[in-house]
Amino acid sequence: MSIYLSNAFSLQMQGDFFAETSPIDIRDVPKNFVSIVGHADVAAVLSDLLGIDVPVNRVSVSLQPGDVLFVGQYCGPRLPEGAKKLPEGAKIKWYRVDLYHRQQSKLLSSAISTIVNEDADISKFDQHTINFINSNTFL
Repeated sequence: MSIYLSNAFSLQMQGDFFAETSPIDIRDVPKNFVSIVGHADVAAVLSDLLGIDVPVNRVSVSLQPGDVLFVGQYCGPRLPEGAKKLPEGAKIKWYRVDLYHRQQSKLLSSAISTIVNEDADISKFDQHTINFINSNTFL
């Protein structure tokens, strides 16, 4: 499993897997990521906001199931060259992207529905899946 930080998410990163994207708070971004931020000014702004160095690393990444991508999406006017702080009116929207095999994603969706629906029939799940659902580790 790898943990990445990027300033964008591309469908090319997803490949043939299922991606689940969730809005998060900056406090949810771990410090032990591999930077794949490809824009120097955005990397400087993210460094300022996170309080740690976010190196520029313009690479192509193909995410795999189990990988986690944290995205700091810049929203606002064009960043001035050499920017180190967010300009007025700009913000960073934070997201977490998790990758799953397609079969797993359907299973997780079913599991979540089972938890939410008190009258759901969980007999179709094997014991491993039931234990997983009951552990609530994926919530």
